[in-house]
Amino acid sequence: MTKIRLVSFHSTKKNWSIFNKVAPALIKLWTRSKYYHTELLIGNLRISSFTKNGVKVDRVNLLVYDRFIKNIATTLDVQIDQSSVTSMIDFAGTQIGMQYDWKGIVFSQFLPLKIEDKDKRFCSEVVAAVLKKGGLSNIIVENPSEYDPGELERILNR
Repeated sequence: MTKIRLVSFHSTKKNWSIFNKVAPALIKLWTRSKYYHTELLIGNLRISSFTKNGVKVDRVNLLVYDRFIKNIATTLDVQIDQSSVTSMIDFAGTQIGMQYDWKGIVFSQFLPLKIEDKDKRFCSEVVAAVLKKGGLSNIIVENPSEYDPGELERILNR
């Protein structure tokens, strides 16, 4: 078994710009969740989507990363088998460079119309898709665009 880690962001840093504080507050309000952003760590491989540059899969220094997220994020460790990890990493690689899914965040999260852009991803959408491709389709049963960071945390915490 291999540990993966869901990182759910609930607070912002004091020195962040006003936009970087207002947007998270709006996301938390609209999704009725205490979380506004999510990332998936597989070892030191970070998978997520960001408004500026879309889907990123990059290596992080775990000591620096853990220091950065202290007091602004909750982590949840989940044990999965190695073949699932391989599937997740392989699938995540196919998502690199996809732009941020503004249509999906508005029309599947803020307005529950289930409208998304199939060629773009927002943070919880890419994390849900990676988890689903990695064999967690028994718990990620909906379209990945229908999950917000709080729902992912609740589902994996069961």
